[in-house]
Amino acid sequence: MSLREFSRRNGTTCDEMKLPTGPSLLIETCKLVSTSNPQNSFTVPEDQETEELFPEDQISEVMLLRELVKSERRRAHTILSDLEKETSAASTAAEEAMSMIIRLQMEKSLVMIEAKQYGRLAEEKQGHDEEVITFLRSTILEMERECHGG
Repeated sequence: MSLREFSRRNGTTCDEMKLPTGPSLLIETCKLVSTSNPQNSFTVPEDQETEELFPEDQISEVMLLRELVKSERRRAHTILSDLEKETSAASTAAEEAMSMIIRLQMEKSLVMIEAKQYGRLAEEKQGHDEEVITFLRSTILEMERECHGG
């Protein structure tokens, strides 16, 4: 059982727990484990020091602590693996978004160039049409003068 799991079960946070150091750390850890997990048969009296423990108790304590470390390492590995996957997914999404932005900018540029070309073409056509209209009006006026004056 991890320290976080223990603190969740007992309604305390890791910050609220005063953790012992030195020889008393092992004794306190054994107390925590034995009170939180009745399946463990070892107990440590409060007035005993670490050196006074039976060798088999020390071995089981060490094994328990090793198991806790292994469990935390597996959890850390899983979390790092998940973080790596999320980072990769975010990176891929960012690359796809940048590709789409670049593609849309290129399309916009092409559309603007095409619009300018159509605008120039329309202006040229309008200028040509105005010249044709002016020419036709002058031709009509000449024909009317010839018909009336002739």
